[in-house]
Amino acid sequence: MTTLIEFLGLKGNPFASYVAENEPEIEYYFIRPQYYSTVLDRGNNSQSLILFGARGAGKSATRLAYYKNAIASRMSNKSTPLVIILDDFSRILDKGLNKVDLGSFVSEIGYLVVESILLWLAELSEDERKIYLEVLNKEEEANAIELVKNYYLILPELVRNSTISEPLKLLDQAWYKRGGVWVSSRWNDIVKIIANIAQGITKKQTEIDVDIAQPLSDLLKRGSSEWNNAVYARAILLKFVRFARTFGFTGVTVLVDKADETTVTNNSAVSTASLLYPILSSTQLLEVEGFGWLFFLWDLLEKPYSSDQKIRLDKIANAFIKWEDNYLRELIEKRLRYFSDGKIQEFSQLCQTSVNTNSILNHIIRLSMKSPRELIRIMDTIIREHDDEYNNSLEPTLLTTETINRALDKYTVDTIRRVFERKHLQQIKRLSKVNFINRDVQLTFRINDDTARNRIIVWTDAGIVAQTGTRAAEGGSGGKPAHEYSIVDQRVKRVIERNLSLGSDFEQDEFTDQLTA
Repeated sequence: MTTLIEFLGLKGNPFASYVAENEPEIEYYFIRPQYYSTVLDRGNNSQSLILFGARGAGKSATRLAYYKNAIASRMSNKSTPLVIILDDFSRILDKGLNKVDLGSFVSEIGYLVVESILLWLAELSEDERKIYLEVLNKEEEANAIELVKNYYLILPELVRNSTISEPLKLLDQAWYKRGGVWVSSRWNDIVKIIANIAQGITKKQTEIDVDIAQPLSDLLKRGSSEWNNAVYARAILLKFVRFARTFGFTGVTVLVDKADETTVTNNSAVSTASLLYPILSSTQLLEVEGFGWLFFLWDLLEKPYSSDQKIRLDKIANAFIKWEDNYLRELIEKRLRYFSDGKIQEFSQLCQTSVNTNSILNHIIRLSMKSPRELIRIMDTIIREHDDEYNNSLEPTLLTTETINRALDKYTVDTIRRVFERKHLQQIKRLSKVNFINRDVQLTFRINDDTARNRIIVWTDAGIVAQTGTRAAEGGSGGKPAHEYSIVDQRVKRVIERNLSLGSDFEQDEFTDQLTA
């Protein structure tokens, strides 16, 4: 059969990839969200910023676009900070969420700073590298030696070699225009060069004056427990800044992303907030000259942080990514134009004339929760389901209303099964109301007021429902109005409104409350 992509003459599926990191040519069809210029400005000046956004709102794409911009600037010999990415929290969470502290972050950032400098040095020619390494004064050498020894070489070689794969992958994309893949052909050489540079730097330790090296050595030997003291942590961050500036960078900018995607924090705003609490509660660490933090955070974190008096959002620059419908329409159109070499300009050209494309597209955008990632996922699902429907057709055909709705139903069911916990979906399905009050929950599950309230809190924390208003008290005047809640996740709402099945493993009856309490 002829697929829709082939029938339209596209050079590929514009919606095949849901992750920005896997799209090396994304710069040609990247739609810059709100505050991208703010991210550029504050990132380039190593000033801290929190950028809140819903899942799939483009936080990672914004982060990646900024990272590539910084690399391009550096390649053009423009002034730029050393940009590092903190999106793997496995070592920070090694002892559990309750054991995460400031020292854990300092250790991880130290490793990433040293790794990035070594990787940058490895990319230089041998002669260029010598210029940087041989002109260091004694204090700069002492700083470099202690940081490499205490933050990089302290980890086993196997671990060091494995962690460098992700930054290498991103650099490969940033250097895409060089013509061909650079990193993959030099992987072994790069790893060896980095190891040699690290060992070469530390071998100079015997040449350093003890009076120069001792203060820094003493500071670092205090260990992560002492680094929990914000005074010590601040001093060490300044050492990272000096280390970066030694090699021509203007400072250090840390891009913090995917904190809500760990096995510990997944689907919980409260757990994610706890993970980042040590950093965000230490406002002075967000104001270190030459050291900036750009946080790309799930929008549900704003509420717990706003209610915590130790985290002063009023003292931390912050903003929200919110996509308007016209931007999301442009996202679809820009991808279609790029993959069709300009032949296809809009969504309607994919559909039969009987399709009310404006209404359908508005619904698709709502169903995506105004998330670029989910919008792309929906479009990909529509194309795949259409091809499946007409697999045995002799003549290729454009999208129909029926195949689009079939695809939207499939996307809805598959997505909420993946995103939300099984017991939460079972409960919502059993409640079977788009709008409800506490009393409805009590009656449906035969539970008391407090238990119903706690259940609603859990649904709210997961992002399924939210308080949207109040209802007048039952029995007339004098009573206390009841909070009204609504299903705010449009995918869950579609399941309820269309009575879609989530599968036999999600079915339950009134006697299985104990399984979903």
